[in-house]
Amino acid sequence: MMHAVQERFPTYRFRLADSVDAHNDRVRFTWQAGGTPDAPMRFIGTDFGVVAKDGRFESVTGFVDVGPGAPSKA
Repeated sequence: MMHAVQERFPTYRFRLADSVDAHNDRVRFTWQAGGTPDAPMRFIGTDFGVVAKDGRFESVTGFVDVGPGAPSKA
C-alpha cells in the first residue's frame, strides 16, 4: 500500500509524528506527510497494527485524519 502511495506522490515522505504506542501484539502510531514546498498537501493519519510472532506486521488498519477529502471532525 505504501509503495502505491509513494508512486502516486513521489515528493512526499512519510514520517512518524509521535512515539509508537504498543501493548502485547498491538501497536498504534500517527504519521504525517507533506506540508513542505515540494509536497504542499498535508496529510496526517493514524494506523493500528497487529504484530506477528516473527516481528512483522500481520495486519495494519489505517485512517487519514487530515488531508484533502478527509472527513471533517465535527
